[in-house]
Amino acid sequence: MLENGNSTRLKFLKQSLLLGGSFTVGALGLKNLLNKEIAAKDAPICRVAVGANTTVFTNDGKVYKADPTHLHEVKSPPVSNEESRKGIAGKKFVMVIDLAKCI
Repeated sequence: MLENGNSTRLKFLKQSLLLGGSFTVGALGLKNLLNKEIAAKDAPICRVAVGANTTVFTNDGKVYKADPTHLHEVKSPPVSNEESRKGIAGKKFVMVIDLAKCI
């Protein structure tokens, strides 16, 4: 009778480990599959049709349409602390909001 009890316990342990292992492998496979789908959705699509125009605003306030292949990003130069504290000519005050103190 002890042998029968031992064999059922071993059988239970084998089945439990097999089921747990297959569940783990399945979960990892599903995770990898979902990560690939999410990465494919987040990937930038660089298809620009020839002749498709983009609306562009100039510094003068003019609006026109341009071909996206002819455009490039322009970065504005950073402003130093001294320049930002000078204020506006002809104004008596300038409101400064310190965002570092906003919690």
